[in-house]
Amino acid sequence: MGIRLLNKICPNCNNPFQTFLSIDKKTCGFKCSYEFKKKQTYLKKVRKCKMCGKEFIPKHTKSKGLYCSYKCSSFSRSKGFVIRKGYKILLLPNHPNASKQGYYAEHRYIVEQNIGRILNHNECVHHMNHKKQDNRIENLMLCESIGKHLPIFHPYSHVHRKPRKRNSTGQFAK
Repeated sequence: MGIRLLNKICPNCNNPFQTFLSIDKKTCGFKCSYEFKKKQTYLKKVRKCKMCGKEFIPKHTKSKGLYCSYKCSSFSRSKGFVIRKGYKILLLPNHPNASKQGYYAEHRYIVEQNIGRILNHNECVHHMNHKKQDNRIENLMLCESIGKHLPIFHPYSHVHRKPRKRNSTGQFAK
């Protein structure tokens, strides 16, 4: 009765090795065994972020670990838009002029899409009918600077000039 040996291939380093039938080792040595177990535990813990698709390992083992960072987590909970100071602000995290939270004004975005370029920071978009949420392209006008837009800096600006009404005697009414 002889000793029976098994020929196997190490799953870690892919080298052939022999083991006894009674022992039936999985890897060729202690180093490969350690590395193989480390890879297996890593593969069990690694997850894919539901927002950006990046692979990560959650910091806490008991948590669900759906998102790789607080930023992805907050983007997942946020709405598609918010209203700030009467303006509709869209969630556009990849836009170069977006805020830290990833929001960008819809009226500026619509003008950018229409003219085919990104607006400079000094350019201003004016709502012709003075309704901040009316973002039709016919209602939006691009001003080259804030000085051309605001009547404080430019009192005779054509943008904010309102027609004045006359009374029956022909004088301007107050």
